[in-house]
Amino acid sequence: MGDTERLDPLLERAVQALKAPVELDPGLDRRVLTLIGRESAPRVLRFRRRVTWVSALAAAAAVILLVLMNNATAPDSMVRFAIQHPSAQSITIVGDFNDWDPALTPMARSSDGEWKADLELAPGRYHYSYLVNGSTWVADPVRPAIPDSDFDAPTSLLTVQGSSP
Repeated sequence: MGDTERLDPLLERAVQALKAPVELDPGLDRRVLTLIGRESAPRVLRFRRRVTWVSALAAAAAVILLVLMNNATAPDSMVRFAIQHPSAQSITIVGDFNDWDPALTPMARSSDGEWKADLELAPGRYHYSYLVNGSTWVADPVRPAIPDSDFDAPTSLLTVQGSSP
C-alpha cells in the first residue's frame, strides 16, 4: 500500500495481526496424524470398499441404460413414394436411405402411369431423387427440392418424424 493511502486505524491493526507469524506446537502434526490413523483406519477401509462396489454398480447401471436407450429408438415409419410419369420405362428411388444405389429400390408402375414404392424408414432427414429410365434425375414434385452439391442433380428432402410410443 502506498504512503498516500491510509487505512482506518482499526483495519490497520487487524492487518498487522494477520501478518504476525503464528507458532504451533512442533508435535501437533504428529499427534493429529497418529490419532487420525488409529481412529479411522478401519472406517476408511470399509468406506473405500463400499465406494468401490457402489462405483462398479453405478457404472454397470449406466452401461445398461445406454444399451437400452440405443435399442429403444423410434420405430420405422412406412413412407409412400409416388410420381406420375406415364412415358417412363423404369423409375427407381435413390437416396441417403439406400446409399444412392439405383438397383436397390425399383418402383412399380400402375395402369394410370403412376409409379409407387413403399419404404420403411427410421426417423430422420433424407435426400433423394427419382431416376427415370436409368439416366434422368427428377426431384419429387410433392416434396421440397434442395440444391444437391454431391451429384449436381435435382434432389428432394424427406423428413420422417418419430412416432410416440
